[in-house]
Amino acid sequence: MEDIKQIQEFFSKPLNENKVTKEDFDKVVKVLSKSKYPFTIMLVPKWGEIDIITGQDSPDEIVNDISQRLDSAGLNWGGNSGITISGDSSNYSRREYSDIFRVNSGHQDYYEESINEIDYDEALTLRGMLADLKKEREQLFRDMEQEAEPEGGPIADRYGNELNKIEDRMYKIAKQLRDYDLNENDSYVRVSEPKFIKDKNNPNFLYVNFKYDTGSGVLTALGKETMSGQIRRLSSAEAMKQATALAKDLEAKYNLEDIDVYDKENGVVQIFAVSDDFMDMNPNMFGLNEETPADDGIAAAGGGTPADQGKVAAKESIAQTLAETIKLGEGVIEEELCPKGKAYIKRRKAAGEKSSAYLSGRAVKVCKGQMSGRKKRKSKKK
Repeated sequence: MEDIKQIQEFFSKPLNENKVTKEDFDKVVKVLSKSKYPFTIMLVPKWGEIDIITGQDSPDEIVNDISQRLDSAGLNWGGNSGITISGDSSNYSRREYSDIFRVNSGHQDYYEESINEIDYDEALTLRGMLADLKKEREQLFRDMEQEAEPEGGPIADRYGNELNKIEDRMYKIAKQLRDYDLNENDSYVRVSEPKFIKDKNNPNFLYVNFKYDTGSGVLTALGKETMSGQIRRLSSAEAMKQATALAKDLEAKYNLEDIDVYDKENGVVQIFAVSDDFMDMNPNMFGLNEETPADDGIAAAGGGTPADQGKVAAKESIAQTLAETIKLGEGVIEEELCPKGKAYIKRRKAAGEKSSAYLSGRAVKVCKGQMSGRKKRKSKKK
């Protein structure tokens, strides 16, 4: 171990206030290089500083070790000494240093260990702090334009230091909020397992419901989204994502004539699909429930006469596309359809589907080229 007196003698010459040099930097490196902790030392000529970065939320013992070593060597730090110790520095991210020395591979962030301690209210407070810091920075820019020396000088340096400190705080808060949002987004998503429902009146119809949390209170307050609003927004988005993925799987596995995915905006995202493959489907598949969809808050469309279809469509708001299809089919005279539409209805009736406004509406879509009306052929596995 080096003799303390020799070290103090070597560093007897104090650092020039706000005018640190490469020689000063080398002194600091020599004093701190034997530490067992990881941190980074930088020489920043632009601001006349030596920055020592310990990493965000670094343990107190790292700062204590650095300060004790500097004190033992007779080197002033903090204040206007030209040596700063901080968790992070924008000088590092901007590469505004001329020299850099990494002790034990350099600083690291310890921030992740405490991120889960932040709750919703604290996140709101941080967002407010970030907004205030942005305003403070803008005002500082305006003041600097009026007061600082154009060619640089003490006033410009002072403003530069203040801006660096503000941007350091903004960076830390912004990172904290980003990590919080990533963690909280997952915890706010609340979506049930999909519920598969077959229509007793129309065995070729399949409904799949994804229920999501709509929140327990108001969605917005004072123009800002509440926690309930965030829960509803994130949960409905996740339900739609899962339903869309499942719809693609159904399209790949079954010969579908029609399929829709939509948010009913009442806490349910629903898939509605039509296929003859569903008619002989084992009720135990997917945990199927065989019932009239209207019993589950879903309108049963397609069964009975066109008049019955109109009543059901008026009573329940199914998917907009489904309602539009029913409306297209109301009052349609089969003989007046195009040849493709007639052929489509003939094939569907041969498959066992009853006459309905929904069937007629799909035939109209076939005539308009909005759906093919033919089954997709499955490729045979070799």
